[in-house]
Amino acid sequence: MDALLEKSRSKNAENQLTGMLCFDGKVFIQILEGPVTQIEATYSKILSDSRHGHIEQIYSGEIRERSFNDWYMGYQFLSPLTGAELEHAWKECEARLAQTENDTETRGVTFFKFLRDNKLRLGSTD
Repeated sequence: MDALLEKSRSKNAENQLTGMLCFDGKVFIQILEGPVTQIEATYSKILSDSRHGHIEQIYSGEIRERSFNDWYMGYQFLSPLTGAELEHAWKECEARLAQTENDTETRGVTFFKFLRDNKLRLGSTD
């Protein structure tokens, strides 16, 4: 994992991409921010990489500002999370969305922000 993160961070810095990667021991979920052309190029590489399977793009859209501007690739290991903790995280995201006027923020972005903001409680993050 360290080698993957190091390579991703280097490439993302080069391509002006920021974001976060989560892994539960089996499944990766990722959010990327940056210039559309760079995101599309990176996503194409992921799609064509035979090490990846069952790839699903959940959301793509414009943002006003980056949520992970200091992270070329933040990382959160999720396997210590129980179903109850994930449910709590999702409910917290719903509550945050209800309190904001930000109509461009999706549940997914809010969920990643929650993981970022609670990194010490949830596990190790780089």
